[in-house]
Amino acid sequence: LFCYFLWGMLPIYWKLLDQVNSGYILASRIVWLMVFCLIVIIIEGKTGQIKAVFKDKKECLLLSACGVMISINWGVYIFAVNSGHILESSLAYYMNPIIAILIATAFFHERLNFVQWISVLIAFAGVMISVLKYGEIPYLAVIIAASFAVYSALKEKGYNPVNQLVGYILSEDPTYITTYKNARALIRKVDRDDLLQAMLRKWGALI
Repeated sequence: LFCYFLWGMLPIYWKLLDQVNSGYILASRIVWLMVFCLIVIIIEGKTGQIKAVFKDKKECLLLSACGVMISINWGVYIFAVNSGHILESSLAYYMNPIIAILIATAFFHERLNFVQWISVLIAFAGVMISVLKYGEIPYLAVIIAASFAVYSALKEKGYNPVNQLVGYILSEDPTYITTYKNARALIRKVDRDDLLQAMLRKWGALI
């Protein structure tokens, strides 16, 4: 419950950075996540697990796919919040369980009983009512929900994470280089005063 409370408060934090390009915010998340995870992995003495993953081509491909999916998820989510589509981005997290269930039944051959299917139909009806009240096709919500559902399915399908931090950092790594390069190009276009103001607002929020 506390985790979902924090997740619900996250848009407030993103709005404090609405003057910064969404690509740069995403790149910052990837960079600092990698730094933090690497420090923890080094402290735990598990750097050998990273080398082991790179020797497994299937696992590398799977982690790369995970990296693409979670980057799409976070990138679109940040863009949605900072472009004034907070309700639409929230709707995505009502869609996500339904999409995840469909993937589980279609690709993992999981079976639901009658009562569970009724629950899914009720949830689906609730989502459709919200979509109709929204008044337009919530394409951002669909992308956010679908990308996270596929990301979760790939993790379930695939790799065998001996250490979750190793799997997490490697699933971010494939998108790090291109995203970071794009962010460097974007930041050159941002006025320094605007960037400084956004940074001050960010740290002010943290304090």
